[in-house]
Amino acid sequence: MKKILISAFILIILITFFLTHCGIEIGNVHIGKKLNLIVTQNENFEKSDFSTQHYSKSKLMVVNLWATWCNPCVGEIPELNEVMAEFKNDNVDFLSLSIDTDSIQLIKFLKKDKFKFTDITFKNLQYTTAILNTLEGRKSDEKITSQSVPITYLVKNKKVVSRIDGTIDKNELIAMIRKYK
Repeated sequence: MKKILISAFILIILITFFLTHCGIEIGNVHIGKKLNLIVTQNENFEKSDFSTQHYSKSKLMVVNLWATWCNPCVGEIPELNEVMAEFKNDNVDFLSLSIDTDSIQLIKFLKKDKFKFTDITFKNLQYTTAILNTLEGRKSDEKITSQSVPITYLVKNKKVVSRIDGTIDKNELIAMIRKYK
C-alpha cells in the first residue's frame, strides 16, 4: 500500500511538472503553459531580427499584424497572398507578425501554409512590444495594454508611410504599394 501511494505521489508530481512547463492540447482545450508573445522586458528594438534584417533596409515593407483567433485577419489572408504574388518580382518585403498568445495554435496555423508572408513572430518574440511600439510611433519600451487587429503597415526608410486599420481592400493596397515602392 505504501509503494502504491509513493508511486501515485511521484506520478502526480511528474504530471504537474509536465503540464506546468510544457502544456498539452486535447481538442480545443489547452492545458499547461501558453507562451505570451507580447513580452515587455529588456527589449532593444535595434537588436531585433526585424530591425536588422528588414527595418534597416530601404526597400518597402508590408507588415501585417494579425492573430489566428481574429476572423477578419484570417479572412483577408487570400487577398494578402494575391497582393504579394503581384509584387513577387519587385523589391518589396511582405511580413506577418502575430499577436497570438497561444504559440501551439499559431504553429499549427503556420504549418498549414495558408499565409505566404514571411512570419517574423518567433524570431522576434522578445521584441514584439518594441516592434509594435515602433510601428505605432511610440517609445519602444512603452507598455501595451491592448492591440487591435488586423492592421497592415507600409514601411519605407524606417518610417510608416501608410497604415490600414481593419481588413484590407486589395486594390487599395496595390495602389499604395505602387505609390511607395
